[in-house]
Amino acid sequence: MYQLTYASTADEVVTISLVEDIVSKAKKNNEKHNITGFLLFNSGFFLQCLEGDITSVNKIFSKIVADKRHYNTTILSYNQISERAFPYWTMALASEVKAKKEIYLKYGYINEFNPYKLATSGALPFLKEVSTMYF
Repeated sequence: MYQLTYASTADEVVTISLVEDIVSKAKKNNEKHNITGFLLFNSGFFLQCLEGDITSVNKIFSKIVADKRHYNTTILSYNQISERAFPYWTMALASEVKAKKEIYLKYGYINEFNPYKLATSGALPFLKEVSTMYF
């Protein structure tokens, strides 16, 4: 099993309702391919973790990279894992509407969230902590 975490920057047309629609479709697709994960959309950035077999993770990520609604897609980590960090969700979403400033402060974000400033080793712990605050 593999786990891929990436960051990207949303295009100007991306709204929270569009992201919610994307997540709704992703849940159905991910369930078919036994993919789990977590997505954070905040301040115009995406930070997402995908988990599953290598073929499925690569296939989903290839579609994500090709999506023109975001750019500057950067892999922060890609590892073989023995257990999932997000085993219960085909895809869960946390958004700026639900953002908890204290979590961001803990990981060094003072004024705004920017996943590119997050150390690669901190991306997954950050997402795990955000997930526990909402689900």
